[in-house]
Amino acid sequence: MINKQNKKLLNNSIIIFTFAIIAILNVSLLLKAHVIDGAWDLPFHWGRIYELVESFHDHVFLPHFNVNTMSQNGTAIMLLYPYITLLPFVIVLSFFKFTITLFYIFFSVIYFIGLLISFYSSKSISKNILTSYVFAILYCTSAIFMTFSFTNMDIGALLSFTYMPLVIFGFIHLMRDNHWTEMTIGVILLIFTHVLSVLLVASFVFVWLLTDLKATLKNKTRIKNIGKSVLVIVLTTSFLWIPAVVFLMTNTIKKPINFGMPSSLDLLSLIYTSVTNNITMSWGFSLFAVIGLVIAPLIFYRKFSPFIKKAYWVSFGFAIFSTGMFPWEQSLSKTPLSIIQFPWRLDMVPQLFFIYILSTCITKYIQPKLVYFYVPIVLVTSIVCQLSCQQQVITLASRSDCYELSRPMFKNDTYNKHYNSKFNEPFLNYKISKDSDLKNALDTPFPVNDYPDYYPKQSFIERENLSEDLGSYGLHTKKLKPLHNGTFKLLHKNHRTIHNFALPFVDYNGVKYQVYDDHHLVPSYKNNTCLLTLNRLSKGSKLIKVKIQPNRMYYVYYLLSLIGIIYFIYEIYRKKYRH
Repeated sequence: MINKQNKKLLNNSIIIFTFAIIAILNVSLLLKAHVIDGAWDLPFHWGRIYELVESFHDHVFLPHFNVNTMSQNGTAIMLLYPYITLLPFVIVLSFFKFTITLFYIFFSVIYFIGLLISFYSSKSISKNILTSYVFAILYCTSAIFMTFSFTNMDIGALLSFTYMPLVIFGFIHLMRDNHWTEMTIGVILLIFTHVLSVLLVASFVFVWLLTDLKATLKNKTRIKNIGKSVLVIVLTTSFLWIPAVVFLMTNTIKKPINFGMPSSLDLLSLIYTSVTNNITMSWGFSLFAVIGLVIAPLIFYRKFSPFIKKAYWVSFGFAIFSTGMFPWEQSLSKTPLSIIQFPWRLDMVPQLFFIYILSTCITKYIQPKLVYFYVPIVLVTSIVCQLSCQQQVITLASRSDCYELSRPMFKNDTYNKHYNSKFNEPFLNYKISKDSDLKNALDTPFPVNDYPDYYPKQSFIERENLSEDLGSYGLHTKKLKPLHNGTFKLLHKNHRTIHNFALPFVDYNGVKYQVYDDHHLVPSYKNNTCLLTLNRLSKGSKLIKVKIQPNRMYYVYYLLSLIGIIYFIYEIYRKKYRH
């Protein structure tokens, strides 16, 4: 006879095994096809990963500036776009060759982790294994996951979707039972991954708190635990946010483009684009989220618990706010809200809740005899829809206007001219079917006109020189070849001494640089267009190397983070000891 503990272990083993199978199924067709459909953000996000790989090889373990990828202009992308949760990718790629198979294995692992987080975090609220099991599968097989994985390849947003259940259900756990550790871990992971998602989740949590403000103010334990959570989060992540805030306060940079804040025409448009299960249109909700939004309340609203009702209406409010019923393009794009770039991003948390509501309805609110009839149908339908999304990616890569990426992309060079004139969007019309061509995506230089983010505003005047790796002096230029880790090779012999030679490398306030001319340290300064400039480039120079000096204050920030980690561990053990 199986005792209670063994039964629990068996159930968990079965759940984990089925999640592993589903995670493999989520990339199975793509693995078999052995092709990657090109996406605008692939060079950016995988470039961040390879920036870390190359930096590790140069013994720089937490880089703040790009000196290996994305044109190698020394931009502050690594400082302002968190990457801590990418480090497992970096460790693997430090030992294994990057291949298309490994590419999809990475995503399968992400899905597997997402399934586990979704299941165990929601179970603390649902108290029902089946509800959480259904939720985890519907959530992690949704078209939204496929869109962020393979249509635009936004790894930061994808990972934030993966960690979001831990934040949201952890927050609900805090509000219900004063348990704050789950939410704290989730928020830290989110900060380590994607700043914008932190702001979006924080806005949702803030609205939820407003609806429960009186009860919260009366609950001293809850306030105390919120305070502990905030303290741990602020301290633990201080090595990330303090340098970023100091940097932004001391530099005037180009902010990410807001794209005019396009939004859905109305709620019906949002619903229509979602039910198509089309990965090129699924930006707001997935199919099952729409069912949770529209059909579930029509049938089961009277059975909704107070928590489910609140989750529904707060989510509904955010869904409405993301549509064209509000003047996003006309007015709101000129406000601080423009930081979200696309209003449909407000649907991230509602997407989660609407799927959870549907999962609750089909596992708790229908007759027990029918549960085991409807649940398999729903889960099989979800997996079939996911396989359909994979097939859509393969179809996109099979288009006649898709070209093999046989060399690095550059939007204005001769390689892409016929694609520019014929298709107008060469960055969206490439595919990778050979392992060797993956490097071409990673080596793609980023034209400043197309990727102006985080450059000093004054440097935009020099965008052509920055984009084409041209050093300049007066009205003259010299072609340089970036060799990684801040090293540039002069392609043509320098026959005379050159004064005031501006490198295609940005110079930020508050950052210390050292420049070496053929291994000799030489004086340098920042010119009026924020480019790192050599006082004197000697005759016959072949190599120029830029080294960015670490700021000693960073050690203080690391110490603060260590204090936060130690305090968090102390609180966890103290809580465990009390119980």
